[in-house]
Amino acid sequence: MSEQQSNEPLRVDTDLMRRAISRLEQLADQLISAGDQLQNASESYGECWGDDKTGKQFYEQYQEPHSQALTAAQQGGSVLHDSTEQVAAMVKAFESSEDNAAATGSSLSSGANDT
Repeated sequence: MSEQQSNEPLRVDTDLMRRAISRLEQLADQLISAGDQLQNASESYGECWGDDKTGKQFYEQYQEPHSQALTAAQQGGSVLHDSTEQVAAMVKAFESSEDNAAATGSSLSSGANDT
């Protein structure tokens, strides 16, 4: 299988990526906050099931999904925070690459004018 190459230059909108970083951070914070609110609300009600057979059956059905929802909120928020750091590193790398290319192009231009 052959690879097709484009003659188009690579274009990256780092300003748009920066705005995405901000939005990802907001989403991460909202997700973590939602998990915290669920945990606090759940704790404020205490154990709302009885000590009888029905209460124990309810708890068996409730405990695992509840725990999973709390874990998902915390881990999801953490993953989004990590993603923002990775996108920020990409922005920095793209901008550095662009600066280096501009400096090299300028250096080549001035060298060509000297001859």
